[in-house]
Amino acid sequence: MCLLVQRDAHKSVIHGLMLAGARAVFITPRVCPESGLRLGLDPDDISEALERYPEVKGSLVTNPSYYGIGRDLRPVAELLHARDKSLLVDEAHGAHYGFHPELPEPALAAGADAVVQSTHKMLTAMTMGAMLHLQGKRVNRQAVQKSLAMLQSSSPSYPIMASLDLSRQWLQGSGERQIGEGLESVKYFERRLTGEGIPWRIRRPRQAADELNCTQDPFKIALYDPDGVWDGFEIKRRLEALSCFPEMADERHVLLVFSPASTQGMRIG
Repeated sequence: MCLLVQRDAHKSVIHGLMLAGARAVFITPRVCPESGLRLGLDPDDISEALERYPEVKGSLVTNPSYYGIGRDLRPVAELLHARDKSLLVDEAHGAHYGFHPELPEPALAAGADAVVQSTHKMLTAMTMGAMLHLQGKRVNRQAVQKSLAMLQSSSPSYPIMASLDLSRQWLQGSGERQIGEGLESVKYFERRLTGEGIPWRIRRPRQAADELNCTQDPFKIALYDPDGVWDGFEIKRRLEALSCFPEMADERHVLLVFSPASTQGMRIG
């Protein structure tokens, strides 16, 4: 079996391919020339790979990235389904998508056949809490159940399972309202950042992203120094000195992660 795989996929994808004895055709995601941030797979690149490797069974994409950058998956789903191939999506960082109009469209709504979400990342489940969603007839549910029975523990963690159901209940009952409140705190932060003379700026690869039909999770904010004096690690160190602890840093950026629980009662600078 052969599968088209986004080259920056999580290591668990590689392990899954090894266990399944499957062959991967790796596709490199597009990169924003200004920021160096990855912009996901372009449908044209997937189409080219399908022409060169017609034997593939489908494609696995990561959407969105850790930085919240993703793609409109509808063209990708249509491209694959027209050839009777499956779209598998690692939506680990997008479990909250689809529950507020200001958030990007979720993979299932875009037509994905199988989607994995890390409910513990951007929602309220306990660590290790995740969900696998299937729809349509392209994925064999019995085969998935058999594989899960071989890989998963026969003594699952019921607290984690309960936290998944509580997260689902929370989304259904008050998710849109609380996500909206969290988004207001993000907008408040952005206004304060630009209005107080702080030298750092928010990196939004807008031009390249717009041209490639990209999406952005508003809860993910990448800060950078436009003057090039401080790299991401130095900005992270200075923020931590102010008791603000970022998610992570790279050579150019520091990544801040907000959530539906974020409030406007924060101090900047």
